[in-house]
Amino acid sequence: IKRAISVDEIEKMKFKEFLNEMADISKFNSGWLKEPEAKALVKAFRAGEVTAEVNGQSYKASKKVTATSLKKGQVVFGSYNSTNQGAKIYEILGFQAGDDGPTFDTVKELFAHYEVVSLRELEAKNSDAKLVVKDIADGSQGPWFYIYKGSWARGSGAEKLSFVEVEKV
Repeated sequence: IKRAISVDEIEKMKFKEFLNEMADISKFNSGWLKEPEAKALVKAFRAGEVTAEVNGQSYKASKKVTATSLKKGQVVFGSYNSTNQGAKIYEILGFQAGDDGPTFDTVKELFAHYEVVSLRELEAKNSDAKLVVKDIADGSQGPWFYIYKGSWARGSGAEKLSFVEVEKV
Protein backbone atom coordinates (compact mmCIF):
# COMPACT_ATOMS: atom_id res chain seq x y z
CA ILE A 1 0.00 0.00 0.00
CA LYS A 2 1.38 3.37 -1.02
CA ARG A 3 0.62 6.58 0.76
CA ALA A 4 1.14 10.19 -0.18
CA ILE A 5 3.87 12.16 1.56
CA SER A 6 2.81 15.53 2.86
CA VAL A 7 4.69 18.73 2.16
CA ASP A 8 5.51 18.95 5.90
CA GLU A 9 7.11 15.48 5.81
CA ILE A 10 9.19 16.47 2.78
CA GLU A 11 10.34 19.66 4.51
CA LYS A 12 11.25 17.70 7.65
CA MET A 13 13.29 15.22 5.56
CA LYS A 14 15.10 18.08 3.80
CA PHE A 15 15.80 19.77 7.11
CA LYS A 16 17.15 16.56 8.65
CA GLU A 17 19.42 16.19 5.63
CA PHE A 18 20.53 19.82 6.06
CA LEU A 19 21.44 19.19 9.70
CA ASN A 20 23.56 16.18 8.75
CA GLU A 21 25.36 17.96 5.90
CA MET A 22 26.02 21.44 7.29
CA ALA A 23 28.37 21.14 10.23
CA ASP A 24 30.79 23.98 9.41
CA ILE A 25 30.79 26.51 12.28
CA SER A 26 29.92 29.38 9.92
CA LYS A 27 26.51 27.79 9.33
CA PHE A 28 25.63 28.35 13.01
CA ASN A 29 25.48 32.14 12.55
CA SER A 30 22.83 34.29 10.91
CA GLY A 31 23.14 37.66 12.66
CA TRP A 32 20.06 39.87 12.76
CA LEU A 33 18.26 37.65 10.22
CA LYS A 34 17.91 34.85 12.79
CA GLU A 35 17.53 32.21 10.08
CA PRO A 36 15.66 29.07 11.18
CA GLU A 37 18.41 26.79 9.82
CA ALA A 38 21.14 28.45 11.89
CA LYS A 39 18.97 28.47 15.02
CA ALA A 40 18.16 24.78 14.47
CA LEU A 41 21.85 23.92 14.08
CA VAL A 42 22.66 25.60 17.40
CA LYS A 43 19.81 23.76 19.11
CA ALA A 44 20.83 20.43 17.56
CA PHE A 45 24.48 20.97 18.53
CA ARG A 46 23.61 21.83 22.12
CA ALA A 47 21.47 18.66 22.26
CA GLY A 48 24.39 16.54 20.99
CA GLU A 49 22.68 15.72 17.69
CA VAL A 50 25.24 17.29 15.34
CA THR A 51 28.92 18.16 15.39
CA ALA A 52 30.55 21.44 14.44
CA GLU A 53 33.57 21.57 12.18
CA VAL A 54 36.22 24.23 12.73
CA ASN A 55 39.34 24.26 10.55
CA GLY A 56 38.93 20.58 9.68
CA GLN A 57 38.44 19.50 13.31
CA SER A 58 35.06 18.24 14.55
CA TYR A 59 33.67 19.19 17.95
CA LYS A 60 30.69 17.85 19.86
CA ALA A 61 28.84 19.11 22.90
CA SER A 62 29.86 17.27 26.06
CA LYS A 63 28.04 19.09 28.89
CA LYS A 64 26.27 22.32 29.70
CA VAL A 65 28.29 24.70 31.83
CA THR A 66 27.13 27.66 33.85
CA ALA A 67 28.53 31.14 33.48
CA THR A 68 30.10 30.85 36.93
CA SER A 69 31.76 27.46 36.37
CA LEU A 70 33.88 28.58 33.41
CA LYS A 71 37.62 28.15 33.84
CA LYS A 72 40.84 28.72 31.98
CA GLY A 73 41.60 26.02 29.42
CA GLN A 74 37.99 24.98 28.79
CA VAL A 75 36.82 24.83 25.19
CA VAL A 76 33.21 25.95 24.92
CA PHE A 77 30.47 26.57 22.39
CA GLY A 78 29.15 30.05 23.15
CA SER A 79 25.78 30.88 21.62
CA TYR A 80 23.44 33.87 21.65
CA ASN A 81 20.01 34.69 20.24
CA SER A 82 18.59 38.04 21.28
CA THR A 83 19.36 40.99 18.99
CA ASN A 84 21.48 38.78 16.75
CA GLN A 85 21.88 35.02 16.49
CA GLY A 86 25.05 32.97 16.34
CA ALA A 87 27.61 30.75 17.99
CA LYS A 88 31.33 30.11 18.01
CA ILE A 89 33.75 27.79 19.70
CA TYR A 90 36.12 29.48 22.14
CA GLU A 91 38.96 28.53 24.42
CA ILE A 92 38.68 30.23 27.80
CA LEU A 93 41.93 32.12 28.46
CA GLY A 94 40.92 33.58 31.82
CA PHE A 95 39.16 36.44 33.55
CA GLN A 96 40.39 40.00 33.73
CA ALA A 97 39.66 42.49 36.51
CA GLY A 98 39.49 45.71 34.50
CA ASP A 99 41.73 46.80 31.66
CA ASP A 100 44.90 46.88 33.77
CA GLY A 101 43.84 44.64 36.64
CA PRO A 102 44.96 41.15 37.54
CA THR A 103 43.85 38.06 35.66
CA PHE A 104 42.35 34.92 37.12
CA ASP A 105 41.89 31.29 36.06
CA THR A 106 38.33 30.85 37.35
CA VAL A 107 35.21 32.89 37.99
CA LYS A 108 35.46 31.92 41.67
CA GLU A 109 38.91 33.57 41.87
CA LEU A 110 37.45 36.67 40.20
CA PHE A 111 34.62 36.67 42.78
CA ALA A 112 37.13 36.37 45.63
CA HIS A 113 39.05 39.38 44.29
CA TYR A 114 35.90 41.52 44.32
CA GLU A 115 34.47 39.85 47.46
CA VAL A 116 31.21 38.81 45.78
CA VAL A 117 29.39 35.52 45.21
CA SER A 118 27.52 36.11 41.94
CA LEU A 119 27.80 37.82 38.57
CA ARG A 120 24.92 40.13 39.59
CA GLU A 121 26.84 41.24 42.68
CA LEU A 122 29.97 41.73 40.60
CA GLU A 123 28.01 43.83 38.11
CA ALA A 124 26.48 45.88 40.94
CA LYS A 125 29.98 46.76 42.13
CA ASN A 126 30.37 48.41 38.73
CA SER A 127 33.35 46.25 37.93
CA ASP A 128 34.59 46.07 34.39
CA ALA A 129 35.50 42.40 34.69
CA LYS A 130 35.95 40.62 31.35
CA LEU A 131 35.97 37.05 30.11
CA VAL A 132 39.06 36.58 27.91
CA VAL A 133 38.70 34.06 25.09
CA LYS A 134 40.34 32.77 21.93
CA ASP A 135 38.21 32.17 18.83
CA ILE A 136 39.12 28.65 17.72
CA ALA A 137 38.20 29.40 14.08
CA ASP A 138 40.50 32.35 13.42
CA GLY A 139 42.84 32.39 16.43
CA SER A 140 41.95 35.94 17.45
CA GLN A 141 41.70 36.57 21.17
CA GLY A 142 40.75 39.22 23.65
CA PRO A 143 38.64 40.33 26.62
CA TRP A 144 35.48 40.39 24.53
CA PHE A 145 32.78 39.40 27.00
CA TYR A 146 31.48 41.47 29.89
CA ILE A 147 28.83 41.14 32.57
CA TYR A 148 25.32 42.40 31.80
CA LYS A 149 22.19 41.59 33.82
CA GLY A 150 24.02 38.85 35.69
CA SER A 151 25.33 37.01 32.62
CA TRP A 152 28.30 37.06 30.31
CA ALA A 153 27.38 39.14 27.27
CA ARG A 154 28.90 40.19 23.95
CA GLY A 155 28.73 43.13 21.59
CA SER A 156 26.94 46.46 21.69
CA GLY A 157 23.58 44.67 21.84
CA ALA A 158 24.51 42.98 25.14
CA GLU A 159 23.87 39.53 23.67
CA LYS A 160 23.53 37.10 26.58
CA LEU A 161 25.78 34.08 26.07
CA SER A 162 25.09 30.51 27.04
CA PHE A 163 27.82 27.89 27.06
CA VAL A 164 28.29 24.20 26.42
CA GLU A 165 31.63 22.52 26.99
CA VAL A 166 32.88 20.76 23.85
CA GLU A 167 35.32 18.02 23.01
CA LYS A 168 37.13 17.05 19.83
CA VAL A 169 35.83 13.99 18.01
